[in-house]
Amino acid sequence: MNRKLEQKIEAEIRRRVLEKDRELEEKQKDTVQQATVEALAEMTALSRDEVDKIAQAVRQEFEIKRNKRVKMMNTITIIFGAMALIIGFRSLLNQLERPQTITLIETFDSSERGWTVGEFFDHRYFIQDGEYVLEHVKDGWCNWDYVPVNFPADFSVEVTSTWKKGKYDEYGIMLTQDNSNYYSFQLRGDGTASYSAHINKEWKVNANWIKNKARIGDGQNSNLQRLEVYTNPQDKSRVFKYFINAVLFSQGYLKDLSVKNLALSCCGAQTVTFDQIKIVDLNTEEVLLEESFDPPLPTWKPDTSLSRTFTFSDGQYVVTGFVEEMCYWSNIPAVLAGDYEIVLDSYRMKGEEKYFGLMLINDDKNYFAYEVKQDGTARFVWNHNGTYEKISDAKSGLVNLSPDNHFQQKVIIKDKKFEYFVNDHFIDSWDLQAMPINKVGIRVCGRQTVAFDNLTIRPL
Repeated sequence: MNRKLEQKIEAEIRRRVLEKDRELEEKQKDTVQQATVEALAEMTALSRDEVDKIAQAVRQEFEIKRNKRVKMMNTITIIFGAMALIIGFRSLLNQLERPQTITLIETFDSSERGWTVGEFFDHRYFIQDGEYVLEHVKDGWCNWDYVPVNFPADFSVEVTSTWKKGKYDEYGIMLTQDNSNYYSFQLRGDGTASYSAHINKEWKVNANWIKNKARIGDGQNSNLQRLEVYTNPQDKSRVFKYFINAVLFSQGYLKDLSVKNLALSCCGAQTVTFDQIKIVDLNTEEVLLEESFDPPLPTWKPDTSLSRTFTFSDGQYVVTGFVEEMCYWSNIPAVLAGDYEIVLDSYRMKGEEKYFGLMLINDDKNYFAYEVKQDGTARFVWNHNGTYEKISDAKSGLVNLSPDNHFQQKVIIKDKKFEYFVNDHFIDSWDLQAMPINKVGIRVCGRQTVAFDNLTIRPL
């Protein structure tokens, strides 16, 4: 056969085989190979071996090309898949980094958002089952109750007490002249003891806490404190000896004090009980007072120190404070990042002219308070790590007072700064000090009642 003719035939065979192979690419390999042989047989008189060789060569060439195509497509798929993953990951990061805006409208119809509800006290003193219970909830404060006693020159006092629960803070007995002049003989639930002297509003003695024979507080075991006060026969000075569970703890001089009362004291967030008191004249051994609180002497004055109340009434949130120098607040979660407008309506109802208003809070020691008073005076304060780092100048006579005691506070946050308004009157502006805002709240200071309504937060 002419070589040129053979080349033409081979070219045509290749064309037809490739065409059929594309049509039958998804079929089994043996089917495709059979189609190739048939195509060759139709066009030539070549032998079967020659046809098989040509078909095999064509098939190998096609497989190489097809494998290249598949490899290229897989590579392209991997590239596009990786790009899609990168784009998706970047999108997720952008969403995570992007401030999540919220809109909040609170009409104070219920406490479902988490507002505080109830009556709260800083301490409660009450007599129950033959015990005088002193219960404290506030750190850093001490309170006491006392009975007047006609003390002789030389006397002893014995008091039995039990630490029940809470923190290991001080508690015990006091010999007092008045609220500014007293000696304090104290225990703590960790088994330590101390004594101190406060004369004319100054601490004359403030001894260290020392581990002694005091029993560690476990809610069960009690401690017996005993004081012996007598006149030193050499220099006529008054001295004392302080025993704990019949072991001498300390002794010293009882200076600048005319003892008129015996007091039971408690400090910090803890609960203690007193169940036995005995006072004896050391010279005559006469029992001057013996108290088991069943029934108690009428001179004790148990007290519940109610400090604040939070209630919902007629679609308003009503807050009352009962302590002159204290501020109390309630808050709900609200993470604010970005630009926002916060608006709060409030109605002052009664009480002292003290500050009240809106709060933006990171935690209990880091917050901004936007405050206004009944006379329209307004300011803001910044509490940083438990200290008032910034107290703005109080602006008076600027707020347009409403006849129904309505005050609308507005805080606009833009570019990490704020502007503060009361009744649409500009009060002040400042930087947020990079403080994250996790909560919004309201607060009331002093002895007054304020009703809050319509808290609105919206992104700008």
